[in-house]
Amino acid sequence: MYDRPVRVQRLAWCAVVVIGACSTTRYRVPLQGPQADEAQACVALCHAEAETSGAYRECLRGCPGATVDSDRCGPQDVEPAAACAEDRQVSPAAILLAVVAAVAVIVLAASAGN
Repeated sequence: MYDRPVRVQRLAWCAVVVIGACSTTRYRVPLQGPQADEAQACVALCHAEAETSGAYRECLRGCPGATVDSDRCGPQDVEPAAACAEDRQVSPAAILLAVVAAVAVIVLAASAGN
């Protein structure tokens, strides 16, 4: 029915749609610079007192110099340069799209066998 490149393109499109429905929130605290001592003390307190990853992220939010954005933690966001944590959320729409994509994969795989 479809040639192989078209099937691959459709599968790739499904993956892009599902990935695009996920969001990432980055909580980053720089540990160098003018507020380094206060930031380091705050992050140490967060490590010691936060009992869950969510509590840790909220604690980081209150540290001096903290930023919260939609970026991702990178290789430059590790101690001693920075403390960084991410929160990834999948929307209900992403779950629905994942189900639709899975059905599409099954249908395409079945049609490839014919």
